[in-house]
Amino acid sequence: MGLLNSMYSAVTGMQVTSQGMSIISDNIANVNTVGFKKSRGNFQDLISMSILGIGNISQIGMGAGLTDVQQLFEQGSLENSSQGTDMAISGGGFFIVNGSVNGVAGNFYTRAGQFTFNNEGYLVNASGLRVQGYNVDDNAVVSGALGDIKITDTQIQPRPTAEIELNANLDANADIIPAFDGSSFDNAADTSNFHTTIKTYDSLGNSHETTLYFTKTADNTWQWNALADGEEVSGGAAGDPPVNIGTGTVTFNNDGTLATLVPDPPVLGPVTYTGANPMTITMDLGTAGIPGVTDPSLVGLTQYASESTALFSNQDGYPTGNLRYINVDENGLITGSYSNGEILNLGKMALANFQSNTGLQKLGGNLWSETTKSGEPLIGEANTGTRGTVIGNALENSNVDMAEELVDMIVTQRAFQANSKAVTTTDTMLGTIMNIKQ
Repeated sequence: MGLLNSMYSAVTGMQVTSQGMSIISDNIANVNTVGFKKSRGNFQDLISMSILGIGNISQIGMGAGLTDVQQLFEQGSLENSSQGTDMAISGGGFFIVNGSVNGVAGNFYTRAGQFTFNNEGYLVNASGLRVQGYNVDDNAVVSGALGDIKITDTQIQPRPTAEIELNANLDANADIIPAFDGSSFDNAADTSNFHTTIKTYDSLGNSHETTLYFTKTADNTWQWNALADGEEVSGGAAGDPPVNIGTGTVTFNNDGTLATLVPDPPVLGPVTYTGANPMTITMDLGTAGIPGVTDPSLVGLTQYASESTALFSNQDGYPTGNLRYINVDENGLITGSYSNGEILNLGKMALANFQSNTGLQKLGGNLWSETTKSGEPLIGEANTGTRGTVIGNALENSNVDMAEELVDMIVTQRAFQANSKAVTTTDTMLGTIMNIKQ
């Protein structure tokens, strides 16, 4: 009976080493699979019987068995990618995709970030499952529930200019000029001490040049006028004189800081350009009435004894633009860069984490599904809680170590050979017993 037990024990050894070789082979086969997590076999000994011992417990083993196949979720190395929609996770968590897998519909989880936009504008994985995330407002604040990430703004409509910001210095030593003449651009330049031009946009996305003229009328007192091209204004024709679309006065404190604005805030318009909607533009020329102000966010116009110059100007309008590039930051925020120079927030990735990653069920296709052993998914924004950061233009490689797997393969092969040797040796011993009666 003992010889037969040894043979059966050796057979279990051959079985578990065969299973171990299958695990090793699967790991090696997926050494280049993006987001793949290697597995290992956990083995246990088998007890057949106990025999009476003196002073201790004597037991005879019955070989080995496979307890389970454990997934190892250690971080894989990151590889740069030129594809803007490729993403990797550094740290814990999984991307969430939604759709149907093997006839089951719902959310599934993956570390493979090889995403693309399909013909409907949805961000999908290689199997066409839709990536899940959040809508965001202009300030990148999440403004919606978890859902499909869909990019509809491949072309953005123009935005008419509503505000102009100007930081400039007006020369305190400039001569006083009594009257401004806006009948032509040349006359306007001759009857002002300083002028600067700012590009604005109408509701059609057409650009227009608005020229601001500053004329010193008394000590610490300036008049400003804004002229638009008369040919571009609704009803205008070639050769028409410029149109004055705004005027006002500015006074300064004795330390050169802004004292008063009339009107406050300064306003341009309403003006209607040909074919476009009427528009009114508010000008930010600084905060009046604060002597000695040094906060750069409050500085607009100043009057110091240096040449008149525009230090900074900006306006909030833009023409129509087409989506050119996608970028993803570490918080999972997806932004789009457009041909008109605008960068808009398009969405935000969601990540899921689990109490027990090893309890997830592998589905193939780089996907996992939740089980009672994994627990419910903990879904939220990247870089919060135990969820890792999102790395754009990158992919996470398989965490399989080829050298380690090859060493395990050699050890497993030798273990199989040793167990098979135990079978043949036991067979020889049984043969000897069978020959006793001869």
